[in-house]
Amino acid sequence: MSLDVHIKQGIELPLVEKSGSQSTYVVVAFQGWSTKSKVFDNDLNPNWNELFTFPLGKRGITYDDVVDITVYTFRTDARGKVIGVGSFNAFNLVETPKQVRPIKLKDSRGVENGAVIVVGLVYHLPSSLFIPDTDSRLAEPIDQATLSVVNDIYQIRFLIHEARQLTHIPCDPVVVITIDKATKSTQICEDSVDPVYNEAISFVVYDSPFNIAKEVVHLRVLNTLRMDEAALIGEFKFVMMTAFTSDAIGWDEPAYKPTDACRTMFRKWLIITHPTETPKNIKGFVNLSLSIMASGQKLLAPPQVEPLLLNVFPNVMRPSEVNAQYQKLCLRIMHCEDLAPMSEPLLENDYNLTRLAFTDPYVEISYSGVEDRTNLLYADYNPVYYQDIVYNIEIPSVCDTIIMKLVDRDVDGDDDIIGTAFLKLPSISYFSQDDIGFDPVFGPCFINFYGSPREVTEYNEQFLYLNEGWVPGVAFRGRLFLEIYSKPSYSVGLFSKVIPSAIDARPKGDKYLNRTKFILVCGMIEATMLEFADSVATFEVSCGEFGNQNSESADATNSCSQPTQPLFDSTKYFYLNWDAGAPICFVECEWEDVVYRLETLNLLQQSYERFDDNIGLVDEAIQLELSDRQIKSRMKAALKTIAEDMSMELPELPDYCNELDKKLKKLRRFRMDNIVAKAEELIKKVEPTKEFKENLLLLLEKVGIVCDEPQTDIPDVVIWMIMNGARIGYYKAPIHYFLHSENAKGKFCGKVQHLKFTYLGKGIDDITCVLKCFLWFGYEEQYWKWRFPFRTTLHVYAEMYENQQVMGKLWGTKGLQRPEFSDVNGRYSLPKISFACPDGWSWVDEWKISPDFSSIVSDDFGLTTFRDEVYEVHTIEEGEDWSAPNILWMNERMEQAIAKDDVELPEGWTVTEDWQVDITRPGDGDGYQYTVNPDSSEYCSSVKSYHFC
Repeated sequence: MSLDVHIKQGIELPLVEKSGSQSTYVVVAFQGWSTKSKVFDNDLNPNWNELFTFPLGKRGITYDDVVDITVYTFRTDARGKVIGVGSFNAFNLVETPKQVRPIKLKDSRGVENGAVIVVGLVYHLPSSLFIPDTDSRLAEPIDQATLSVVNDIYQIRFLIHEARQLTHIPCDPVVVITIDKATKSTQICEDSVDPVYNEAISFVVYDSPFNIAKEVVHLRVLNTLRMDEAALIGEFKFVMMTAFTSDAIGWDEPAYKPTDACRTMFRKWLIITHPTETPKNIKGFVNLSLSIMASGQKLLAPPQVEPLLLNVFPNVMRPSEVNAQYQKLCLRIMHCEDLAPMSEPLLENDYNLTRLAFTDPYVEISYSGVEDRTNLLYADYNPVYYQDIVYNIEIPSVCDTIIMKLVDRDVDGDDDIIGTAFLKLPSISYFSQDDIGFDPVFGPCFINFYGSPREVTEYNEQFLYLNEGWVPGVAFRGRLFLEIYSKPSYSVGLFSKVIPSAIDARPKGDKYLNRTKFILVCGMIEATMLEFADSVATFEVSCGEFGNQNSESADATNSCSQPTQPLFDSTKYFYLNWDAGAPICFVECEWEDVVYRLETLNLLQQSYERFDDNIGLVDEAIQLELSDRQIKSRMKAALKTIAEDMSMELPELPDYCNELDKKLKKLRRFRMDNIVAKAEELIKKVEPTKEFKENLLLLLEKVGIVCDEPQTDIPDVVIWMIMNGARIGYYKAPIHYFLHSENAKGKFCGKVQHLKFTYLGKGIDDITCVLKCFLWFGYEEQYWKWRFPFRTTLHVYAEMYENQQVMGKLWGTKGLQRPEFSDVNGRYSLPKISFACPDGWSWVDEWKISPDFSSIVSDDFGLTTFRDEVYEVHTIEEGEDWSAPNILWMNERMEQAIAKDDVELPEGWTVTEDWQVDITRPGDGDGYQYTVNPDSSEYCSSVKSYHFC
């Protein structure tokens, strides 16, 4: 995309030079770029006739983009005077891309001075050629110098990815493509207005690129439930030349530039309309890729672009005379909480200095490729904004996702992303003509952000990519209190603006901020299958910022297990020995009372899982080739179960629920009733076939849509495995899994589970350990009535650590960098006299040293096979010969060791393998390395002259 500014001429420029004559030139500025014209001598009506081109990239023209024009006098000895200034809002070019405008000039006081600059402007939109009817051809003749006229065998390949927001309900859509009387179609996608195809349709022709470029592609979307003229949902027509000129997003690399041999258009969105309508309304969207390949030409691999970045306004091909309807989508950014730090403290050991105060945050919102942001606030990890980011959007829109980023300003380079969250518009809106439909609405409610671990360390820097959101984040990074609402728009085009929130925004949002006390309990039984044991291991349980042992904002809580040295299990893995007493972690936290949402989510997900399990039984019966009667019986049982589940009454909404809660409950009831009706219809015509099982899978997909809940508010539970101060592995799960409720208990609440921990930064299949434990989450008053899943005795200890360091050969507190008595991390001073019992509690024993058994065993505990190593060290002086070197035997720390032939085995041990030279390390052919100083790490694989210097 680009903008052409053609400075044609000036009319009646005022004479501002006292000399009686003046030379003039023009400066044009746009989007931070500026350029100037040539100098025109001694003429008050100069005819510059100069063209300037401003590249726009993927940003395009936005609402507040202005073309500024300034006319100067030219002087050789000094800076010229300003004759006049004019401007033009470039956003007007979105609707009319080609214009000629007379721009009136104003003097320095802002008063028109009678001068006019005639300017031609051309906004070059993304290449997409449209035709209004079947008989049309290219609007401009094809240049034969660029397209070959030699006939060859070509394959025209369409890849139909998906369709969205089709207007027919119910709908079994199919995509049909016609080229030169040849017609092909995709498979039928049953009962879906957002079908996903991912199917290829190919045509083989013998023709020249010149003629192929003139062919018309006629794409239709049909509803196969109708057999008359009403079966046509919509169509789109374009000429094949689109593939020869496409600049769809993603074709930035030279390898993807089109050639005669292979022309490609990648993931374009097409707006389909009905041909009989005037004006034409949008009937849906189709996403496709197009490739034209010569004989023997390989299909180019698509560029690596996130599909979400392709669902933007510039990547949409629009038919002529489409009736565009617009709406204002307003995002009210209220405030943030508990933002993660992005810089280290000023003083490394100053624990009284809050680290989070060095965050300079702002919120960045992106929709359909248009970005906007709030004001920047300095040194604030709980920033308060109360600003509305208003988008003027087309409805329906191909973009279905709002991208939200919390960003920290960095004065030394690019700004740092604190975290990223995505909000799907189908989750907060429902486009329908009846009273069930509603425009986008959300909150006021918190959105949680996840990414890399919160600690600012060199080790964690390698995981900062998790903050960008394209890979699911693992650690809590902050919360954003947000409200979304919609209202009619009378403007045209996609643009955004930032305005202050209304006066009543703060009191309206405050009523949703009441907090309730909750308790998260995690009882750990055993930890096994650790792959290594570099240091002691600790497990930390957290929910948001509560439970984070390094938090500067949340109160300290019993969220960590005691540090324990892993022991070898004599086979392959390590384990943690908790025989003296397994740890139980209690995380006291305060959150908004949204239990009614979590209970609804639990009930719906339990119904989904029951139906999924029943479909598994049906699949098992078909694979085992059971009798038709048994298969039909399982199918009916599955359908009856889901019909009963979807007939249940959902939990009542409290008085403090928001607007989306009310809309979703009504929509869920509507969808659940449809599922019940569909299930009862299928019961009457059950067939013991694999084809009929597809109907069950479609019904399962509908149940999954009902389970969507965008407003959970409370962050996920994250359990970390920490070794040597670094977060190595984690387990992460939604909070509703562990919710305690009388009628809608979470599926894992209070149940003993084997949790598989994933390595930080790796896939879910890379297991770092398995923790056997149970988790429980509920109101504080519910905890005192809840019983543990097995008989247990609870012991509550007061714990502190005595710290000393060695100076010479003596241990003491001189020069100690941490308190003499502290917590396990050495951050807080905890002398004995500072401990006091809570009300109603009393001490039952005196202070005593409690050594961990695992910390006093040797490193080789549990091992049955050992590999010993010793280093053969040769030393020579300058002038000596290698034939008679001094031979020493040393260990890996370059300390004197026993010669390999003098090593004695303990009683009962045997040698299973003779001594061998380790040739896997860098060295010469005999395994030797060379250095001048044995204590250094600078070894090389061959003798150098400087070794004897």
